[in-house]
Amino acid sequence: PHRDCFRKMRWCVLAVVLVPLFGAWFIKQTQNKLFPCSGPVGNPEWVALDPLFEPEEIDLLHTFIKDIGNYTSTQDADVHSRLVVVPEVPPLPNGDCPHHLMAGNLDKTACRVPGRIDVARNYMLTGGFDGLREGHTKMQSRLIFFQKFLHSRYNQTTIPQVQTLFRSPRYRDVISRVCPSRPIVDDMQLAFIMQLPGQQVATHYDTPWFIGATRYHYPMWLMVAMQQSGLFEDRWVPQVQGVAYIHKWEDNGKRKGGFFLYPNGTCGPLIRVPAKANTALVLDGSQLAHGNELYMPDEHPPKEINSKVKNDLQYIGNETWQVKSDGKLVGTYKTDELRLTLVWRQWCFRTEEEKELFHSVDPMPLEDILSVFEKDLAKRNVQLPTNRADMVDTLLAQYVRYPTPPSSWFPFNYCILPKVSRLFDPLVGPFCTA
Repeated sequence: PHRDCFRKMRWCVLAVVLVPLFGAWFIKQTQNKLFPCSGPVGNPEWVALDPLFEPEEIDLLHTFIKDIGNYTSTQDADVHSRLVVVPEVPPLPNGDCPHHLMAGNLDKTACRVPGRIDVARNYMLTGGFDGLREGHTKMQSRLIFFQKFLHSRYNQTTIPQVQTLFRSPRYRDVISRVCPSRPIVDDMQLAFIMQLPGQQVATHYDTPWFIGATRYHYPMWLMVAMQQSGLFEDRWVPQVQGVAYIHKWEDNGKRKGGFFLYPNGTCGPLIRVPAKANTALVLDGSQLAHGNELYMPDEHPPKEINSKVKNDLQYIGNETWQVKSDGKLVGTYKTDELRLTLVWRQWCFRTEEEKELFHSVDPMPLEDILSVFEKDLAKRNVQLPTNRADMVDTLLAQYVRYPTPPSSWFPFNYCILPKVSRLFDPLVGPFCTA
């Protein structure tokens, strides 16, 4: 009897050891297949500027921010792309869109693939950098922050403090490190980014630019696939991105909201940088996956903020801001509660002639771009679907690699399953954050 008991105990101990090991192995294999990582893509250089401005310059920037007054949300960032890749389609009779990658427009008359579907898909599927276990509506409100473009193709506003920085010797040194052998710098964008407590910038690549293919021609997800594939290197234009923290609060450890990046590819080590006031990070964000962790993670933005309505952040005086969703007041904040960021981007060119070519050349035909992908996919024994929405799925799955949450052992956000079918609600609801 003692031998039988010992034999059973031995198998029980063996099962206790092997089952978790097998489970961990299985999850790791699934993770590698569903969310494969990538090696280095381009220049891994990044530079920190500390301090960035003089204290009185920060005060002037805050005055400028308040004078602007109104900041709009980010859910329709690809409105300027004018060449159609995936045609819009009408919604189904119940209001849903006919493809899982599509979302309805603001007036609910058409469904389309969002310009940064690569970012949204990864964020919803994995729970983002922080490995959130939340439903679609709650996670969406975390991503829809507020911004104002000051310098772009359609607006040429400048800020004196920023122009002084750009002319400084230390910034020219930064350019030589982030854009080596490309001394001609051309201003692209300048914007203020405003985040509420509980919001973040999801892991992403900045929109790449190519000679003959830009975000003004094609949707941004296609630009990212082109860059990450390495198939359009001869047309690629590097860029400099600056992310400057211009808030005045100092309690970084409590509020968090720091910057993270993967300078050696998503298979490489993660680097975290605190959101220290009056500092900046400079990098080529089209080459390095990056974002910011949750700002004030114990808080949550108003649930009414979503991609189906117009959202605004408005300054009303006395250091007070109001958030309106579909014209209705849904939140009130003080300036000190917001995460204020100044972001700029610049193109880098070898010569003035290359710069002129970039700004004047006609766009590449879409058929030529897809032909390059099709030939490369054939080498992988993958067929490019004729259905354009399915084609997006294939291109993102084959070429765009995002990291999984660093602190989560299980990389799938099962809380979005009720978005697919309400039958999942009672199954996953108890395990999701309300």
